[in-house]
Amino acid sequence: MDNDNRNRLHQEICRVVESIQDEDLFILARIALCWLCVSARPIQSRELWLALLIQQTHTTRGSDQLDVFINNGVSFDEETAIASLTGLLGGLISFHPDPPNPDHTKTNIALSDPELATAMFELRGSDLPAPVQRLGFNVQQANMIVAGQCAVICSRSVLRLGHVHDQSDQNAPTSSLVLYAWTHWNRHWSLARWNLSDPDEGAVAEMMMVGVITDTLVFLLVLNDFLTGPISVPATEDRVRCTGLIKQAQDALERPLFLLSILAMGSSATWCTRLHQALQGFERRPDEYVPMKLGAPPSKLTKVQTVWLDHVPKKLRQFYDDANGLTAALIYIFADLARGLRSLAMIIAQKPIYEELLKEYDSWLPLDILVNVANFMEGIASYPFMSELPNGNTHNPLIIKEPSDPDYDTALLVLSRLTKEGSRATKPKAQNSSVDSQLAANAAKSHPLGISPYRLRAAAFVEKAKNLRKRSNTPATTYTINDMRFLSQRTSSFATFPQLQGGGGAGSIFTRFIPSRLSRLLRGPPISSSSSDPQPPSTNPSSANPDTDSASENTGLLTFLDHFAAGAFTGGAIDRWPLLKTALLSSGHGPLFIYLIIAILLNHIRTIFCPWLGNWMWYTPMEDLRLGLSNPAFFLEYALGFSWRWYAFSFIQKLVWDFGGGVAIATLTIVYGGVPDPSDLSQAGGGDLGGMSTLHLSHSDSDSDSDLDAEQKKKQKEQKWKTRKLEAVKVGYLVWALATLEHMFSRSLNTITFLVAWYKLAFRGGDAEHLAMVSIAIKNWTRMPLHVSQVYWYMMNALWPIVLSAVALAVGAGQPGMLIVLATIVGGVAAVIRYRRTVFIALEVSGVFVVMGFLVVSAVLLAVEFVEDPVGLKTSTAVARKRGVRSRAVLSERAKGRTKILARKEALSLWEDSRQEQQGDVVEQVPPGEAEAERSSVAVDTEKGGHQKTD
Repeated sequence: MDNDNRNRLHQEICRVVESIQDEDLFILARIALCWLCVSARPIQSRELWLALLIQQTHTTRGSDQLDVFINNGVSFDEETAIASLTGLLGGLISFHPDPPNPDHTKTNIALSDPELATAMFELRGSDLPAPVQRLGFNVQQANMIVAGQCAVICSRSVLRLGHVHDQSDQNAPTSSLVLYAWTHWNRHWSLARWNLSDPDEGAVAEMMMVGVITDTLVFLLVLNDFLTGPISVPATEDRVRCTGLIKQAQDALERPLFLLSILAMGSSATWCTRLHQALQGFERRPDEYVPMKLGAPPSKLTKVQTVWLDHVPKKLRQFYDDANGLTAALIYIFADLARGLRSLAMIIAQKPIYEELLKEYDSWLPLDILVNVANFMEGIASYPFMSELPNGNTHNPLIIKEPSDPDYDTALLVLSRLTKEGSRATKPKAQNSSVDSQLAANAAKSHPLGISPYRLRAAAFVEKAKNLRKRSNTPATTYTINDMRFLSQRTSSFATFPQLQGGGGAGSIFTRFIPSRLSRLLRGPPISSSSSDPQPPSTNPSSANPDTDSASENTGLLTFLDHFAAGAFTGGAIDRWPLLKTALLSSGHGPLFIYLIIAILLNHIRTIFCPWLGNWMWYTPMEDLRLGLSNPAFFLEYALGFSWRWYAFSFIQKLVWDFGGGVAIATLTIVYGGVPDPSDLSQAGGGDLGGMSTLHLSHSDSDSDSDLDAEQKKKQKEQKWKTRKLEAVKVGYLVWALATLEHMFSRSLNTITFLVAWYKLAFRGGDAEHLAMVSIAIKNWTRMPLHVSQVYWYMMNALWPIVLSAVALAVGAGQPGMLIVLATIVGGVAAVIRYRRTVFIALEVSGVFVVMGFLVVSAVLLAVEFVEDPVGLKTSTAVARKRGVRSRAVLSERAKGRTKILARKEALSLWEDSRQEQQGDVVEQVPPGEAEAERSSVAVDTEKGGHQKTD
């Protein structure tokens, strides 16, 4: 720059400074010049004026109004913005028509002279008066100001990203400024050399991370409600593929929900401290690691799942991690969130799920939220390696150049549905356009569902068989997946009866509470549904649409048996049955059948060597019934002649046996249930970071495989033993379930035998029988109260309700399934008693027939279970709904109302609530609201930046 031009620019700067009499206007002028000097793209006049209004609104009207301002937009025309900026900056700026808008509806603003930026950077070193020098800044300070404002916008606009495509007159400046902040914040962050250890800069970073994490969790809960609620799909779509897509999306949503729940409960100050320590450690690495050589990404990760961190060789971890591995765990959590959200976007973008999701809110694009937040998470994970990313992390895994990549077509589809800077649309692009339809069709063909081809073929065969069975003259135009009417019905008398049957005697009824109590000890108290937002209404939209296929899949014998198992084999905790089914079926139907064979054989061995184990005092029901019918007096004398030691032993062993079953239930529902506890940080970090992070640690350094052999072998061995232990727990649980089934049969038949014996003595006998009855009662008077209480309790609470329910359902509801099952059992027992002499030899080897019967029944039940739910969506949905309840419980009341933004309504800010929570902290912290105000003007009010921040 020559001296004449420099003097001319200095004179213009002096005139602008002299025209500004208010300190607040001086700060706004400095912020505007920072934007014009370092913006990543041309800035529109309304965008810049909006950025200044955002700063002014926050300092004068508070966080709630600022949130409304950012998310709802503000109405002002182009002329107002141009006049206001001209009055503020005078001759330092010029205006030009926006090239993509030849109709002059949008105007770009720029510095009046290309060398003015250089003059501003040199202003503090000039000989101009001090008030003029205050207006100056260097490149780092300018990027610091812009990055601070981007942080304020990002912290409040996660949900606003769903409407960022809206370029209508009122929303255009807000949409474009929000999109700029999310696209370029990382670039300004890196150029500013953001220091998380600085109180002001750390407070702004905390505000940004807390806001993004909380609102993202709110958004993912909206997706979870959609995926677990009723979804109407056109009948022309492949039902198996749509069901598989929904299940795949539910599975993909699991880890992001869990990790965000952990972060929502964590300390943002700790995140900043660890990230800054990692940055310092990485920059102090020895010279032989500078510059860093990027290795190949893990071979087991797809291109879309790869983040920049995957290119960092594992041998460099020693420089940025701490002794406990917690710093690396935090970095990998953010990296896992990035890949998890991108993977979810690849699934959500598939047809017809995406089209149905768009109907949740008016004119919104959920992919914009997923992809931009994923980029944000990757930017945070890349912070320790800022020296390798001088212009921020520009990595975009959605840009795939190899058509052979399995994600190529889906990535093109996602990119086509994202809002790009400069877009002029006022509504989402039509999803039925020919180009979009072709991309969606290509993505549907190439997208893998993560289900074995054999299971897909079997599921397709089952669906065809079901369609053949449904004969209708008017074929349905849509069908409903996840019908809430069927999912919500988890209890019936079939479930209640085995709960009550589970009691071993007076006092042992409490054993049915063991599984839930034990799980609370291992997992903490359960989340109350009253503390969370209500779940989606259990109504099916198809009920009002006669063209919707809503065939009842919740009626019939299979549903009754499912309800029966929910009460019989969960220790009384019915709500755990879906999780338990998920755990048992986690390895597939084939392995489960093998576990059943092993469990049946072990149970047969138990009945041979210790038949009393898991049973109550009388464990030979058929013999007791035969004796009670033939000689009731002798039976009662024998049955009531037990010793108190035997009673105590039977009570204790039944209690211990049920406790063991409770341990197995709690273990399986915790490990396989899919509802991790956010308060348990060991499930997300530490030595085994889980999921993709473990993959990164094992495969990221392709140059030093020999260094990983020992560690890999150790982890593989630990994982192998863990798998074997869990398989043993599954077998143990199945043995417990079979013994419980035997106990219920024995206890029911034994109660009936007592009633028959007393009835025959009292009403069917003569004087001798009456004397025998009185003699038995007097001789065993100490045991009679216990005997009467047990028989009465079991009769009134178990047998009578099941008979009454069976008759009522058969007569009143037209569902005779339960009555048929009871009649079959009673008829089988009666046949055995009547023809016992004919089948005497068969009865001697009855154990073999019992084993064979169990095998046949197990095979039939597994087959029927597969026919009802061939893809496994029902159990996955039940687990996902519980996951949503647990994740929603970590949100504050203010956060739960943030979904209004998706509906374009006003919502409260997060920060008032956060400020109140921070008042109880032991360590004094700067409130985020104050921090951002100080942060935006820190370079104006102090000389700190000039001394500490240099280019």
